[in-house]
Amino acid sequence: MRRLLRSSAVIGSAVTGLSVAGLSVTTLPVPAVAAVTSAGSCTDGGGVVWRSKVTWGVVYKASDGTARMQVDYAGWTTAKAGVIPTDSEVRSYDGNGKLLQTLTKSVTVDYKAGAVYDARNPVNPPSTPGRAKITIKTGVDGDGFGHCLVTFVQPGSPVVAATGDIACAPGSVVGTTCRHQAVSDKLVADTQVGTVLALGDLQYPSGTLDAFKRSYAPTWGRLKNKTRPVPGNHEYNTTGAAGYYDYFGARAGNRSKGYYSFDVGAWHFVALNSERDTGASGAQVAWLKADLRAHPKKCVAAFFHAPRWSSGEHGGTTKVAAFVKELYAANADLMLSGHDHNYERFHPLNPSGVRDDARGIVQIVSGLGGKSQRTVTARATSAAASRSSYGYSRFGAPCRLGRHHVCVGSRLVHRLC
Repeated sequence: MRRLLRSSAVIGSAVTGLSVAGLSVTTLPVPAVAAVTSAGSCTDGGGVVWRSKVTWGVVYKASDGTARMQVDYAGWTTAKAGVIPTDSEVRSYDGNGKLLQTLTKSVTVDYKAGAVYDARNPVNPPSTPGRAKITIKTGVDGDGFGHCLVTFVQPGSPVVAATGDIACAPGSVVGTTCRHQAVSDKLVADTQVGTVLALGDLQYPSGTLDAFKRSYAPTWGRLKNKTRPVPGNHEYNTTGAAGYYDYFGARAGNRSKGYYSFDVGAWHFVALNSERDTGASGAQVAWLKADLRAHPKKCVAAFFHAPRWSSGEHGGTTKVAAFVKELYAANADLMLSGHDHNYERFHPLNPSGVRDDARGIVQIVSGLGGKSQRTVTARATSAAASRSSYGYSRFGAPCRLGRHHVCVGSRLVHRLC
């Protein structure tokens, strides 16, 4: 099964100081993941606690051409057991705050200590992630007390940013290199991003803790609570990558391993350590196999520092070939790496590097986080390649099963659909 990922590179000028004005961001709205349930609660004037929830479905095109958000359910229950006469009101609003519909209901329900929900099905609002909303007002009918209100806003797709090869040595002069401050400024301002994948070589030249504190921390460190890192070769220029693990702590996983996994929305992300224990018979690959078996229905993306394929200065490496083999066998969708200081997106490839539009994994090299830029010459398997600007790859990630192909928007703005 193949999945959908929508993404865009955030790009700026390498000559003009990477000013905010020189950056561009694709802001096309993307639908919420199907069947997302939002829950909340409130307490009415009589002290009765009411639980409410809304289940948001897929985005579809209505007969008038409007993209609408399917609302499958708007319901409520209470923590108070017993037969309760209940008043309720469900309202739906479009993305501009315009009231579309009001549904009221008065009914006596045996709520059985919160096990039973009553519900209405409101009109489906025009799709406006983060803006269209449903409100549910509930309370005991005729008790003389005020009702209470819960507001639900249409969820947007999780937005993930990824880049590597980031912070120069403390005190480095900003010029055509050392642009980590400017890239991080743009990413800090990009408030839609909820997760940052830091693709290794995060602090030059040796990843010491002192350097992390003096260079990475004041810039990219502002995003630390959103960051999921992997180590690069420069981190291991310090014995055991001690500075990296000391700086990131638990966010970097077990310091003797450097690999871990987590979910963002409907996506399962696997963070791998391309610098240690990469052999097919090693503990990391055994862990990867088990982790992939434990998430068979997830859309899967893996990220690690050294890319399997690259047309840049370093080129690809076979040391991560065992990763790719297992990811391909598990029908993974995406691999993200840094190491080469350029941007390159490949067509879907099998583990032998042969184009495979049916089952292949798309690999993206995103190594323009700020340190420097290096030459890249695209090859036949490359869908896009550039070193002309600094920036990060930005992904809005709805997960859809059943089809996969690559749509190339341009050299610097890329979409998988």
